[in-house]
Amino acid sequence: MFFNIGARYDQFSGSGVLETQKYSEFNPKAGVVLKLDTIGSFKLTYGKATRVPNGFETLSAVAILGDPNNTPERMQNLQFQWLKNWGGNLRTDLGFFNTQISNRLVTDANLSEELLANGFVGQFINIGDVTQSTMGINGSIHCRINKIGAMLNFTQLLRTNDGYGNEIAYIPFTMINARVNVPIHFINFNLGAQYRGTYSHPAEDPRDPVASRVIINMNVSTKFKDSPWRWYATINNLLNTKYYYPSSSLDFVNHFPARGIQLSTGLQYVF
Repeated sequence: MFFNIGARYDQFSGSGVLETQKYSEFNPKAGVVLKLDTIGSFKLTYGKATRVPNGFETLSAVAILGDPNNTPERMQNLQFQWLKNWGGNLRTDLGFFNTQISNRLVTDANLSEELLANGFVGQFINIGDVTQSTMGINGSIHCRINKIGAMLNFTQLLRTNDGYGNEIAYIPFTMINARVNVPIHFINFNLGAQYRGTYSHPAEDPRDPVASRVIINMNVSTKFKDSPWRWYATINNLLNTKYYYPSSSLDFVNHFPARGIQLSTGLQYVF
C-alpha cells in the first residue's frame, strides 16, 4: 500500500488595474494505492486546484467585458480507479469520479442598457454561491498484438448539476474514443473514432437538441528509406459528419455549425 500526500500554496498579487487582486490559495492533494498481484491495483485520489482568471476575464474590453474583481475558480476532484494488467499485451482500468467547481466564472448576458449600447454582448462574472458538479464512470482498454496497438476508452456521466438543480447544458453524457495503429512495412496507418451522444438540453431552449455524432480521423505517414524526409496525410472528420452546437444565448436562435471534412498533408524533416 502506498500513500501520497501533498499541497500547493499560492500567493497572488496584482498590479495596475488589478491592484485589488491580492489573495492566497491552498490546494491539498492525497492518494492511496493498493497493489495486489492477482486482482490488480486500486487507486483513491483527491485533489483541489485553482484556475486564475485569464486576461479576457479580467481586462477584456471587447465583445465580452472582463472584470478586474474576478477571482479564481476552485475545482475539487475525487476519483476511484481499478487497474489490471492481463499479461503483457492487455491492460484495463475502470473508475468512478466526482468533480465540483465553485466560484464559477460565467458569461453574464444581463447587461445594462449602457453596456449594450457600447456593443458588449456579455460580461465575465463570478458566481460565488453556486457549485457545479459532475459524477460519472470511466474506463479504458489497451491492447497490443505484435506491432498493432489499439485503445478504447469511455466516459459515462451519471449526473450533472449546474448549481441550480438542473443538468449542465449542451454536454454529452456518453463519450467513447477508439484508436488503432497499424504499421505495414514503411507505412503507418493510424485510425481513430469518437462518439458523443445523449447531449443535455435545457427545457426552456426551443431549439433542437444537439444530435449524437460519430467522428472518424485517419493519419497516414511514411518515412522514406535512408532518407530524413517523412510524408504524412491527415483526414479529420472522414465521414463529413454535420453537427451543430447552439450558442449560450437563447436570443440567438441559430446553431453554430461544425467544420466538415478536413485534409492536410506535408513533408517533415527528421533530424
